[in-house]
Amino acid sequence: MTVESLVGRIEVMSQVVEMQAEEIRQLRQTTARLETKLARRKAAHSESRQLVEELRERQREAEQEHARKRRKVEERLALAATKPTTSTSITGASSHSITSSSSSSSSSPSPSSTSSPLAVPVSANAAIGGLQSEIHRRMPFLRHYDIRASAIINFSYPVCSFELPGPGGFTDAPPVLVYANAAFCHLTNYPLERLLGTPYHFTYVINLQHYKQAMVIGNNRPPFGVTEVYKYQSLLRCDGCLLRVDQNHQFFCDESGKLRYSLLCITDWDEGRLGETEILGQWLPPSAIGITADGAAAAPEPPPPLQPQLQPPPVPTMSLPLLSTLPMNNNNMTITITIIQPYDNNILHLHIRSIICRTSISIHIKHIHSFISNSNSIGRHHTPTRCRAMRRWRGG
Repeated sequence: MTVESLVGRIEVMSQVVEMQAEEIRQLRQTTARLETKLARRKAAHSESRQLVEELRERQREAEQEHARKRRKVEERLALAATKPTTSTSITGASSHSITSSSSSSSSSPSPSSTSSPLAVPVSANAAIGGLQSEIHRRMPFLRHYDIRASAIINFSYPVCSFELPGPGGFTDAPPVLVYANAAFCHLTNYPLERLLGTPYHFTYVINLQHYKQAMVIGNNRPPFGVTEVYKYQSLLRCDGCLLRVDQNHQFFCDESGKLRYSLLCITDWDEGRLGETEILGQWLPPSAIGITADGAAAAPEPPPPLQPQLQPPPVPTMSLPLLSTLPMNNNNMTITITIIQPYDNNILHLHIRSIICRTSISIHIKHIHSFISNSNSIGRHHTPTRCRAMRRWRGG
């Protein structure tokens, strides 16, 4: 073997070694990049796990709070059922009758008479014999009240009752639903176990005029007094739609004369749409906006502005259980932070965090119904309806 051949072999081996060394360097660089990427993924995974644990903890707290409120309602119902029946005098019911919507629309009511859907005293239904016994049986917390004049026509109509949980009335906490019959559950398309213990704004849209008038109605009442029966026009939240309802409303006072319970009986509901100038916090009665047969609002009049003292306080210091204004139209809906109440911050936090993490929010839709309904459609109980919540109902 000559020297030239040895030199040639050495050169070939040197080239091979250089090629392998370059490959090794590239592999090391790739490994370093992968290690950096893996470290980032691990950090993101750790943050995600912490976020999931936080959300689970908040969910457990929310479930425990809901269970606590439900137990509290059940305990109060059981306690009311054990109290002996006593008779107390009832505040006299007014004999005024409510003007029908047809006569109101035909007579072109003045703005002062239709500026807001305020309660109107109406003739109470005589709750004698079986009806009074049925009321006491279904709602034992009203057993110690003399309900000879009642807001309830009969229990084939949707009926519900709310309790004011604190001695401060509306300013302590929102009214809590403590009773709903089968017709009310069918109308709202919610099961009874989902409704019990929920705040007032879960099923009804707060109207500022209603709130202010209820505060006046509760003044200077005798202990265990029963108010007149009032006719309210309200907005009811159903599964995916809003209903404009007519209902009888009656209040019951505690031993100190403060409003303690409210009894509601829905007598009718109409199909239609909110006027373009109407907002959920301040809407007009049907006679003021000219609801037509096909559900369209003809030439709506703008609602009058509230006096300064009736405006809700700012959200950071909000103590009243009110939903503030919610701009709506036929094509879209703007949800502002002002519709969230202080006692809803927990659920709101969950929604915001889930959106930030780009996770699906479809599982939260049932909670969103606690704040707002995403439709303006309205239905009537004696006609077929277009909304999913209004499956044909015959009462009972």
